[in-house]
Amino acid sequence: MVHRDFFFGTHYSHVNGIGSFGLSKGRVVSQGLVGQIEARKAVKILLNIFERQDFQGGGVIITGSNGTGKNTLIKALSTSITIKNLFLTANGAEIYSPTLSKTEILTQLTRRAIGVTFFQETIFINGQVVNFQIYKNSMVGSKYKNGKITLKTKDFQCVYEIGSKVLKKLIDKKIRPGDFITINRGNGEIKKKKNSFLNEKELIHTLDKQKNSPLEIENYVVTEHLVTFHELDVLNHFGDLISNFFLVSGVEIPANIRERIDKIVLDWIREGKIKLTRGILYINDTHILDSESFSFLGKNFENFLSPFFIFATSEIENKLNTLNSISFHGLPLDFSDRLLMIPMKPNTEKEIKEILKLRMKKNSIFLEENSLMILTKIALECGICYSIYIMTISFSFQKE
Repeated sequence: MVHRDFFFGTHYSHVNGIGSFGLSKGRVVSQGLVGQIEARKAVKILLNIFERQDFQGGGVIITGSNGTGKNTLIKALSTSITIKNLFLTANGAEIYSPTLSKTEILTQLTRRAIGVTFFQETIFINGQVVNFQIYKNSMVGSKYKNGKITLKTKDFQCVYEIGSKVLKKLIDKKIRPGDFITINRGNGEIKKKKNSFLNEKELIHTLDKQKNSPLEIENYVVTEHLVTFHELDVLNHFGDLISNFFLVSGVEIPANIRERIDKIVLDWIREGKIKLTRGILYINDTHILDSESFSFLGKNFENFLSPFFIFATSEIENKLNTLNSISFHGLPLDFSDRLLMIPMKPNTEKEIKEILKLRMKKNSIFLEENSLMILTKIALECGICYSIYIMTISFSFQKE
């Protein structure tokens, strides 16, 4: 499994999104994408479904010859989604390990692409310090144990009793009357802000006009924490040995741990304690997978706890791995029947020229029109990636 940014590399750095669409058709050149209007519309629909989390399993396959822009389209999708932590990319050749079975590798990939959102409820106390007092009789040794602080907003003022933990932080941060602070009531963290709405005269008069109301001073905030299922598997497998969390590559998670986690998570989802968030798993060169992998993935389509799958292949007809039969796109028939297909068309000469111009603009490369025409012809015959390589290397020699 490769991180999203490393998987796509710098060849797709000019892509910023899927592109804008009007009422009837989209723009030919938009957000770094050129042409492929029908495919971009299909991915736009998938993006809307994903953002609403209005799906359960399933997937699509993107087909097309080399150089038609399959990875470019997925790069555009990855930059458009909001939940980027659950967008995983892999290659069919990576589903191999000397220590792990193929089903274990695929299981870890799918569980990295789904997660649960935990909700943390926190109360923040906000206001400007009016008075800060330490109880002298509460001194233990060389440390003060208790005190009180008076905070004020524009309309309300309130007095809070504070313990030794908050008291120490107030002293360390050198909090004085007039400072605007925020106190986390859960862990006692204090943040000092520059905002101030009281001057020195107002601070003196406010001591005589206290309104002991917590309104507007205390803010109730709900923070969301996203945790993947694979992280839950690892933490439950290793227990309190957090130091081993970063050394889990090549370790197989027992099935009983996953079953126990799934049961607890499903119960909490029904009770409304947590929220299930499904991500996207993109597997390129899917035709490299064997029948065992296809069987496992087909079973995952029916699982409630599964991400949305996107496959890509450049094969039209190919032999199935470990089998002698030939099938379309190198996929088993019962597997491909469960997928929607997004075909990619070969780029025209005009579209290739626009793509080269985008790469030139991104890399600050300046070429004459004749040179651009030659690179366009090379791209038509040998592929656009080869043409971009020649353009980059030629410009680097030109600078020397």
